[in-house]
Amino acid sequence: KVQENAGYTLVYEDQDAGSFADSLQARFFLRNYVEARQIRNTGSNNRRLETDDVRGMGFGIDLKKDLGAGHRLTYGLDFDRDDVDSDRTDTNILTSVQTAQPGAFANNAHYASAGIFAQDEIRDVAGFDVTVGARYSYFDFSFNQIGSTPGGGPEGDGDFDALTASLQAARSLS
Repeated sequence: KVQENAGYTLVYEDQDAGSFADSLQARFFLRNYVEARQIRNTGSNNRRLETDDVRGMGFGIDLKKDLGAGHRLTYGLDFDRDDVDSDRTDTNILTSVQTAQPGAFANNAHYASAGIFAQDEIRDVAGFDVTVGARYSYFDFSFNQIGSTPGGGPEGDGDFDALTASLQAARSLS
């Protein structure tokens, strides 16, 4: 088994962002993950070479604004996308005949997510620190169906979204 993992992130921070935010952080990243496996079952004349290659990129922006003493608003957006190629080659070790097979994952798969969010932190509300948050997320995906011929076959795709919220209250016990 061989694994290679590389990632690069570029971050920009501004602690005096202006009237819309007291601070801003922007991130852009690239990543690549490759895993190769050679598999041979006991007593088998067949050796499998499986390779998965995941390439990703994304960005995010977080903004923070103090709305008064003990009251901080955090808001922003993010985007993330992964592209996956997955291949498999079976080799008969007696005849050296190679046969292409579907990989461990759907080949030519794409997965993307995007979201916008806001969180409000309020200190000392009747002795409690209260955090309220909301996030809208959108997801999109596509792939070649597993079991189809390598490099082709029927496509699958879709999307979905969600609106989520959170509420937290904390109090010091001492």
